[in-house]
Amino acid sequence: MTILEARNVEFGYCPGAAAVLSASIAVESGTLTAVIGSNGSGKSTLIRVVAGLLQPWSGGVFYRGRNLLDQKPQSLARQLAYVPQNASIAFPFTALEVVLTGRAPYHSRFQLENAEDQRIAMNALDQVGIAHLAHRRVTELSGGERQMVTVARALAQQPECLLLDEPSSSLDLKHRSALIRLLLDLRERKGLTVLMITHDLMLLEPGFDHVFALRCGRIAASGPPQQVITGDILVEVYDDAFIRTSRVNRQVCVWSQVHR
Repeated sequence: MTILEARNVEFGYCPGAAAVLSASIAVESGTLTAVIGSNGSGKSTLIRVVAGLLQPWSGGVFYRGRNLLDQKPQSLARQLAYVPQNASIAFPFTALEVVLTGRAPYHSRFQLENAEDQRIAMNALDQVGIAHLAHRRVTELSGGERQMVTVARALAQQPECLLLDEPSSSLDLKHRSALIRLLLDLRERKGLTVLMITHDLMLLEPGFDHVFALRCGRIAASGPPQQVITGDILVEVYDDAFIRTSRVNRQVCVWSQVHR
């Protein structure tokens, strides 16, 4: 069943200069879906439109068949969580305090968090492997640690659909792999649906179900990873004639040749 869908979406930041052009994507419930493409191809713009943060010039975004713009923000936040590429946390809150803000959709405006919220927030920190940082100020954490705090905050919302904009951009190899394993586990145990922008093409197989490739704001390719993560398609998507791919034991390797 399609849970999240963008239909012929167009959006731009300046009149007459669209960053996303007639883009249509459909995300099936309980699947892991990736969006790939070169820098400036429109990936972050598309996911922000899908998250309801930007209103498209034309087309629409639908969650469970209903237009996103017609849904109440608090209700939608209980179902859909968004993790930006670079979350700015300027104030010296503790990691736990930041994650607890993910519980806001479940309370009235001036209602304080309760013991159950504390338990859910701590569990989210534990899931991403940083429970030991719960009482550290986020301004004292590394970029990768702060990124995991924002992922934990999204998990604390207990959404059924998670939108991630390059969540592994500040993570080392170990934590990139751990994040993918966590998403796979949440899909299997809780039926979590994930739409994720990523440049880590080698992490998409065999766990991801579907890949959309953007080029110049348009969907250039779509399908299972083994059909999209190929030399011919990646050469076109990234406009790089030196991209090569190889598969060994269901694992794909992708690189761009340095020497001709």
